[in-house]
Amino acid sequence: MTSPENAEYTEQEFDIEHIQRASLDAIVRAMQVIRKYQFGATIGGTSTKLTDRSLVSEVDTLSEQTIRNSLALTLPHFSIVGEEFGGQANSEHVIFVDPLDGTKPFLAGASTSTVAIGSYSLADRMLKTATIGQPSTGMVWQSANNAATKQLYDLHT
Repeated sequence: MTSPENAEYTEQEFDIEHIQRASLDAIVRAMQVIRKYQFGATIGGTSTKLTDRSLVSEVDTLSEQTIRNSLALTLPHFSIVGEEFGGQANSEHVIFVDPLDGTKPFLAGASTSTVAIGSYSLADRMLKTATIGQPSTGMVWQSANNAATKQLYDLHT
């Protein structure tokens, strides 16, 4: 792995399995943050986005920061565009993040919210990987290169 200061890429950084492992690790970390609030911790304030008037909670921002911190270490040359903090798609490979899809149901106590990470190749104009986690169940699904989605992780085991 190269350091963020090094402009050269390693083959591992573009390896689909490496991207999937990095995404899985980031999703699991975010799910652990979300589960802390889902199962008891007090949620701080919420606000409304000016752009689309959707709710943003402390949990949304903590989840996205957790994902960004994790991916910055494992995929340092990928651009990250997140729902809460934005970002620019200014590299060949881009990670798109929805740190808590379903904020309103989450705040109401529903267990249907998910965390999503997708990696996209600007050169190929193609989604390369998708990782979805459901914090309430601890389950994670992944797909790569248009292959069938598979369940690959259960936080409870």
